[in-house]
Amino acid sequence: MIGLLISTLLSVLSPPSENFMYHHRVKAKSGDGVLTLLSRYHLADQPCNVEAFCQLNGLSEDPVLYAGKKYILPVLIYRYNGTSIRSTIKNDNYEKAVRIQLYNEKILANNLRKTHYTDSKILWVPHHELHCAEEPTESSVAVHHKAKTYNMPVLGPDNARVTVESDILEGQVFYLVTGHGGPDPGAVGSRGDVSLCEDEYAYDVVLRLYKLLLE
Repeated sequence: MIGLLISTLLSVLSPPSENFMYHHRVKAKSGDGVLTLLSRYHLADQPCNVEAFCQLNGLSEDPVLYAGKKYILPVLIYRYNGTSIRSTIKNDNYEKAVRIQLYNEKILANNLRKTHYTDSKILWVPHHELHCAEEPTESSVAVHHKAKTYNMPVLGPDNARVTVESDILEGQVFYLVTGHGGPDPGAVGSRGDVSLCEDEYAYDVVLRLYKLLLE
């Protein structure tokens, strides 16, 4: 039953091409979440990659990843035919082929693969390049980001301006709690004449996290 489910998912998520071989698998590192893992492979900015990752691995909507366990990435591995990317993936879109080429070169530069696809004849194709319904242009992304700039005085005058960099967390709700309240300062230390109170540092860290989540 499980084998049938996996084969069905692979047939749905894979293009009908004789050059397609498999999806790339990687081990999760300690502290990895879905977005962390996908970000390392430059895949997290496309929501459909997140959905595909969960489908390929049979994960729930709020998955937990386990360090050392192998997970299937939404990266399709093709046998490069030595002629062109377009003929390899059976897609004539030139811009798409250029993006796939640049993706492979970025992955190589980041030491996430050992050889260039023209040498190894192994081509990595991000899932979103073949299966996402819409491909936003640079101009549309720029306008979208420009429209989502916030002023958050709670972050202080130097950090109050917050610009959205990605919509990957849109619609999510996070509760950030510093763990202290009222007169409780938490652990207290000192350096010279300066008192170091845990609650102040916890609050500072939470504000920094708050800004990152908004972005």
